[in-house]
Amino acid sequence: MSEKKEFISTRKGITYLDLFAGAGGFSEGFMQAYTDDKYYDFRLASDINENCELTHRVRYNKMLGLDTKFMCQDIMEDSFLPNLLKEIGNQEIDVVTGGPSCQSFSLAGRRKKLDKRDDLFYHYLKVIKALRPKYFVMENVKGILTKDEGRIKERILREIRSIVDDAKMNRLYAFLEDVLKPQMPASLYHALYTRLCMETSTDNWDKQNEIFFENLEQQLKEVTKHLPYSISKSDESVNTIRHGLLLLKMKQQRDAIRKQVIQLKTSAHIDNDTFIDGYNAIIETISDEQILEKTLEAIDKVAKMGDCPDEAKSLKQSLEILTSTFDECIEYIQEQLKNKEGLLHHLNEMMKEIRLYNIEEPFVLLSSDYGVPQNRERVVFVGCRNDQEVINEIPATVTDSEKVKVDWEWRNRNFV
Repeated sequence: MSEKKEFISTRKGITYLDLFAGAGGFSEGFMQAYTDDKYYDFRLASDINENCELTHRVRYNKMLGLDTKFMCQDIMEDSFLPNLLKEIGNQEIDVVTGGPSCQSFSLAGRRKKLDKRDDLFYHYLKVIKALRPKYFVMENVKGILTKDEGRIKERILREIRSIVDDAKMNRLYAFLEDVLKPQMPASLYHALYTRLCMETSTDNWDKQNEIFFENLEQQLKEVTKHLPYSISKSDESVNTIRHGLLLLKMKQQRDAIRKQVIQLKTSAHIDNDTFIDGYNAIIETISDEQILEKTLEAIDKVAKMGDCPDEAKSLKQSLEILTSTFDECIEYIQEQLKNKEGLLHHLNEMMKEIRLYNIEEPFVLLSSDYGVPQNRERVVFVGCRNDQEVINEIPATVTDSEKVKVDWEWRNRNFV
């Protein structure tokens, strides 16, 4: 213990916590990364596995004498984040690390479609949004880059780029009011503005959601008024639009059902059997993507019947905005300003301050470049808060000549 006190007396502590901690691989690496003036102050670890908690307590609490806490809880539980915030208290966390379970992303063996673990990145990012550390690190297998033809990777990057500094959002709202509002259809602008408010208004999300769908319902009236009354009330395509809007509005209820079905699938080990297609069909049927696809197809049919392409186009664009990430909404705004270089430049500079984290592409790292006697590739996402230095590379710690290698000629001569 006296050695510990002497060690930290001359160094500044960089607080960090480790999610999906397992046996502590991330934790060990960070603890060994101290310098002459800094060290990593390990505050908390979390994992769902009780054996991981036992390993943690023996290693860090007993052997090293640290006061690091451990949370043994599923990150997907609604109470996880409140419990985490309670454990952390008023501490500022500088770094968050984590390697969400990667079995369903692995290139080795079969991948389970719509596996519970595919959602763990989302819950990891919920922690990032709440803690807003200076840096965060996510690790996974290389297969994550090609999962669902790269859509999973793009989803992760978009979600990271959608974490915003709420205090600076008023600048964006004012910009939109001055620049976009005069040149866009009122209903479409209203949809875009409300969607951006939904991204940051966690306390009154329900109210913003209600406002958004009031606007959609008014747009639907603009479409159906071109139809005969009997058709507007009973046609299959019109009903599909109405019911599609209701389903999209009930997002929280659908998400709860989806979570329960995926949990049931995982708990019952439903995979490679005659149940799998039916359970996946339930999940896909209530997804934003499938509801949106069917609703947009119905709008096209109604637009032809009523000869109202402009009204239909506005409704479709509003629906696409509803199911877009914050990052996709910004791309939409950029597209509206593509011929106005000055305004586009102003928007891009403003977004550098509004987006809380900078990230471009994930790193593909080879373990042997860092002293591990194994050629194993891993993908690492590093998010850098916008007031911190951007990490553009992770240099190797050993040269090629320093790598631990096996002399196959010697091995064959002596053992084969």
